[in-house]
Amino acid sequence: GENQSARTEYEYAIRLSPDFVEAHDALGRLLMDAGNYSSAESHFHDALEIEPMYSPTQLNMGWLYVYVGKYSEATHYFYRGLKEQPNSIYGRLGLAMALVKREEYQEALGEYRKILSRDKQNADALLGIGTCMFELGRYSESEHFLQQSLEAREKNPLAYEALGDLYFKQKKYPEAISNYRMAIVQKEDLADAYLGLGQSLEAVGYLTESEEALQRALYHAPNNPMVLYRLGQVHVLLHNTARAQAYFEMAMEDAAGDIELQNTIRSALKSLSEQNDED
Repeated sequence: GENQSARTEYEYAIRLSPDFVEAHDALGRLLMDAGNYSSAESHFHDALEIEPMYSPTQLNMGWLYVYVGKYSEATHYFYRGLKEQPNSIYGRLGLAMALVKREEYQEALGEYRKILSRDKQNADALLGIGTCMFELGRYSESEHFLQQSLEAREKNPLAYEALGDLYFKQKKYPEAISNYRMAIVQKEDLADAYLGLGQSLEAVGYLTESEEALQRALYHAPNNPMVLYRLGQVHVLLHNTARAQAYFEMAMEDAAGDIELQNTIRSALKSLSEQNDED
């Protein structure tokens, strides 16, 4: 756990032997886990220049690109790494996650099932299957696998968050609120869980509590246009039209590239303007 000392030793090993592929890979992994993605990528590239088909680095590079949102590149490296290490759960989980981000849910299901064939209590794979089932509209199966994920791992905030999303989609708001709260108890910086909690509280009429949850979401994700939009909607219901308009306008600024959300915000602004004219 003494990461700075570990980094120093890896760097010294590389100075002693610049072609030490394992040292480049290990240092890259250490930097990646610390969120230093640019430096990590540099060391992974160095490792692959030394040994182009070195599978541990191929898999690490895949995870790096998942973290930075380059999902096509991620799948490319995972497929290459898994040719040499087909039984790597680390690699299969990364590939499945990249496929989910690309909305290729059936393909992701196949990867998660390969993991379960080797580890039937793998909480991450069970969570992944539950997530894919949700996206495919198979809600009963989604709930089953998400509950299994919770049984496999007691501290599992993402599974609670996913159950919150599932119950919110089904308009089971008390159940959604309960699961979002459990997610936040276990991991207090989950902006999406606060967003879901805020929307669920709004749906049952607890507007003050909804605003509090959405403000927490905004604290952890300051530029999330959906959070800003939902805050605007809450203030419409609270008859705070000036604040509602301000939140809608901020949401519009941050929603660049999301045409559907932009249209939704425009509609909200138009409705607010018409309401002001009537007043």
